[in-house]
Amino acid sequence: MTVSTGEIPENDTKRSTPAPAWRVEIAGSQPFTCREDQTVLDAMRCAGLNPLAIGCRGGGCGVCRVRVQGGEYVARPMSTACVPPEEALNGLALACRIMPRGNLTMRAAPIDRCKTKARKVA
Repeated sequence: MTVSTGEIPENDTKRSTPAPAWRVEIAGSQPFTCREDQTVLDAMRCAGLNPLAIGCRGGGCGVCRVRVQGGEYVARPMSTACVPPEEALNGLALACRIMPRGNLTMRAAPIDRCKTKARKVA
């Protein structure tokens, strides 16, 4: 698993060719495709799937926590209260803040550190 963090534009509109797409598998759900310029959470919703809870969609609440078990991704800034830096290096992330750079496998991670109200998308 490879994790990269850094400045990633929220809306990268300068791309002249379509972004590459990768296969994402969340344990307990069917696989779906996610483009490099799309967050895993957005791709999951576009595919009509809901294996993860959805909260703020901005990296602050932690309800979409996942443990990435394999693959490469880049991560936008996210709450260190919900994803401590040492755990981020070991694959803990927020689905609303990661974008694939290869096929990904992951599972939902408990949100015990982040006390917040979550909802599932119907």
